[in-house]
Amino acid sequence: MLFFFVVVITGCNSCEKELTLDYGFTVTTESFDVNTIVSIPEPKWDKHVFKGWAKSKDGTPETKNLLVTMDKDYTYYAIWNNLYTVTFYLWKLESGAERWTTYDYESGSQLNLNNWDLNETFNIKDNEMPPYLFIGWSFDNTPTNLVEKFVLECDTTVYGVWEQNIFHITFDLNGGTGTTPAEIKIKKGDYINYTSLPTSGFSYGVYTFEGWSETKNGKVITSDFKPAKDMTLYAVWSHNGQVKDKTDDN
Repeated sequence: MLFFFVVVITGCNSCEKELTLDYGFTVTTESFDVNTIVSIPEPKWDKHVFKGWAKSKDGTPETKNLLVTMDKDYTYYAIWNNLYTVTFYLWKLESGAERWTTYDYESGSQLNLNNWDLNETFNIKDNEMPPYLFIGWSFDNTPTNLVEKFVLECDTTVYGVWEQNIFHITFDLNGGTGTTPAEIKIKKGDYINYTSLPTSGFSYGVYTFEGWSETKNGKVITSDFKPAKDMTLYAVWSHNGQVKDKTDDN
């Protein structure tokens, strides 16, 4: 947006003085009667922040609302700072649901990503939060390159990095028949009480159910355990004191 003038004539009209304004995106020159007072309002430029008028291109801004008495020729330069967009890409789920937002900041701004309140910024409802634990922001969507602070120098995208927060425990009857126990969901960091694992509703001929193992031919779990990922538990069967090895079926 170019300037407009509020002009007050205070001097003679016999001579004129020139006012040159370099906006950065265009330059204008106007002639005014000597001693005319010219008011120049703050200009606008998309994706820029106006810092003020200076008497040289690299000068220090003196004022944003310029008032000039045209007693001589004047040249003023608009000083700007770039305005960059930061895209906060919070998540994209397998269902296709995604959440992101953008904010504009001045070039050179230092952003502290630890200060972000996700619920407030993204207006997240309880039933919208994915079943993962938010661990931070990254430029490349990887947990090994988390970013806490950075100085903004260009348009930037940061990605929310999530860690699985709910683990799914499924059951494999390992040759047995009957009703396969329902999946168990457990929060990260919580323990599963091994004595609470299902023990009925399935069978395997003459074999006796001994418990559950983390592998097809592994040892029976005999203590509480803390899952670190989704996992499958396998039924362990025995006959006459001998645990059935699933390789016997091959």
